[in-house]
Amino acid sequence: MNDMVARSVVRTAVSILCVSLAMLGGRALAQEAPRDDDIEAPLAPGDIPAPPTPDDAPLPAAPTGDDPSALGLPAPSTAPSLTDVTTLQPTHDDDDEVWARYHEAALALAADDRDEAIALLLAVSARSDHPAAALAERLLRRLGHREQLPTRSGELRRPLARAELAAWQTAGGAALGVLTCALAECDDVRIWTLAILGGAAIGAGLSLGLSRDGVTPGQASLYASALRWGYLDTWLLSSVLGLTWRTVDDPFDGRRLEYTNGHIAALLIGQFVGLGGAFLIDRLVGPTAGDVGLVDSLHNLSSATLFLTFAAANLLNFNTQSDATRVLLPVLLGNVAALGLGAWLTTKVRMSRARALLLDVGMGLGAGLGMGIPALARGDDVRRGALFGGGAIGVVGGFIGTWLLTRKLDDDDRDVAPPVQLSIAPAMGGAYANLAVRLR
Repeated sequence: MNDMVARSVVRTAVSILCVSLAMLGGRALAQEAPRDDDIEAPLAPGDIPAPPTPDDAPLPAAPTGDDPSALGLPAPSTAPSLTDVTTLQPTHDDDDEVWARYHEAALALAADDRDEAIALLLAVSARSDHPAAALAERLLRRLGHREQLPTRSGELRRPLARAELAAWQTAGGAALGVLTCALAECDDVRIWTLAILGGAAIGAGLSLGLSRDGVTPGQASLYASALRWGYLDTWLLSSVLGLTWRTVDDPFDGRRLEYTNGHIAALLIGQFVGLGGAFLIDRLVGPTAGDVGLVDSLHNLSSATLFLTFAAANLLNFNTQSDATRVLLPVLLGNVAALGLGAWLTTKVRMSRARALLLDVGMGLGAGLGMGIPALARGDDVRRGALFGGGAIGVVGGFIGTWLLTRKLDDDDRDVAPPVQLSIAPAMGGAYANLAVRLR
């Protein structure tokens, strides 16, 4: 019974398939057979066929998926192959050497000659006054050569300089947290801890985030030195203006000066003043590390000498605002003069960072020697004036002495002989030894 049902189903399916094929074949023959009105009459001899009318004009072929222009779409642009790029001829003006180098660099990149392209792009980017310099710098950044891009100071960007910038600004951020919390009179150790850590994190994050393209040694020195200049000179100005102390009448001590939060506010404002000034100097001038070191050394010379001199004269104990002004105003004016003198000397004297650091070392050694000699001579009986007066003389002497000893340190034409030479010559019954030490 089941076999009969199955056979009936199969026969029915085969019959339906045959009928469907017959219908499809009939439709195809009907479409291929021409109609009577489509058959043109044969032309008689000598007849000229009439031109086709718009109704008789052949229809355009239906657009296919491989022809996007037929659908009104723009044809996709195809990037030239490496062979096509390398065979391109430059279209620049041959009279413009900078544009010629830029196009040669582009062709070198297309030819996969990375070293040649980078060398040409660096030469183009050095011409900052040419419009091709900005394009060359953009390509160098994409190639990962930010550190070799030219700067205003002519120095190269160094990872060590970026680390120095981050270290100083981290310390500055921690100081910002301390000053902010002190000004707000925080009374909880947790708040103090969060303020210090938060300030340090802000300083480190901003310095690293804003220096992704690299930092020169001059920039690192400038922002570190300007931070100290801002602290000291803003505090001096605020003290001279009477914003840091308050005069009170004490029934026992009479009129005296009392500390206020103006000291903290002055230091806090000085931090932003110093960083803002450093930003402007960096953008407008772009000093080298040696230039910044020279200005900083002169600033240190002025501050240390004047403070030690006033300490020797016992004038740092302020009882009235006039006492403070009489002492701090000369220090402020001396620091401003030192900054101006240093800026002028950078245009006259070639100074390296090594020599500037030696000047600071010389001042420190001079101060130690000047204060140490009276202390060794008199012991506990040393006088205040002799102690601090000797320190002031030592600072000035150390600066002048180091300046003279290092005057040839940065000369390019100095001889290459080693600073220490040992020679031994044979002689009858022994030998002669000669030790020569050269100081600069």
